[in-house]
Amino acid sequence: MVVLPFSNYPYFTQEVDLDGEQFRFTFDWNHRFQLYTMGIKDRKDTLLITGIAIVMGSGLIRQFPGRGLPAGDIIAVRESGALDDIANGELGSTVQLLYLTETDLASL
Repeated sequence: MVVLPFSNYPYFTQEVDLDGEQFRFTFDWNHRFQLYTMGIKDRKDTLLITGIAIVMGSGLIRQFPGRGLPAGDIIAVRESGALDDIANGELGSTVQLLYLTETDLASL
């Protein structure tokens, strides 16, 4: 399991090594819909997926096989365990994004 680093800005890009491969994550706070979205590019800057709504309680990337995404899954977890909607400024503070490897997922 890896905690994805997160900066408390409305829009930013973060490079992360997952399963031995480099990925570039883009995070954006959507004021209209009051949620964070996420996009992922590979190390060659090829867009793999964009516009994923970051919501509590469900896997975010495993539902999109065959796109070159990391093999595991990403979930949003709140320290309190509550599944309330994520407010602006909560990611990286009271809500963390966790990357679960295939091994992690198999042991659940």
